Amino acid sequence: MAAAAAGLCLVSGGSSARITAANVSQNLRACLVTGPTGAQEAPLVRGSWDGLRETAKNGKVNAQRFTVPDTKPDVALPFLNGVVQQQCEVIITAGGPMQAATEAAARANPRQRFAIVGSPATRPNITAVAAADGPAAKAAVVKLVTRLAAAE
Repeated sequence: MAAAAAGLCLVSGGSSARITAANVSQNLRACLVTGPTGAQEAPLVRGSWDGLRETAKNGKVNAQRFTVPDTKPDVALPFLNGVVQQQCEVIITAGGPMQAATEAAARANPRQRFAIVGSPATRPNITAVAAADGPAAKAAVVKLVTRLAAAE
């Protein structure tokens, strides 16, 4: 065993490659919350997630995705409140089935920023993101999150 370890050290040559760490604590944290995806809202959810992942590539956004077991407000609200506790600067939901739960979460958390893709919004802390399909959702989420990250 000792001979194998010594051989490994000789083969590796004691490389002096530096390992650097990236500090992501200053990045905008954007969180996508989705329900069980039905056929109608699936393109909006996929497009929204693709948009978040694209904005994360620039290094100034941390993207996370959470799935709630049901979109009914009484079921989804505790999950959305949990995402608020994760300190996401913006919580994004997608599709009509998430609208009532998003509105309830925005009412319960008036200082939290929300966005809903493909549905209208009535609360001042929710940004309605117009999108009829996946590509439009992706483009709209990229635009929104890029703007928010630049303002941080």
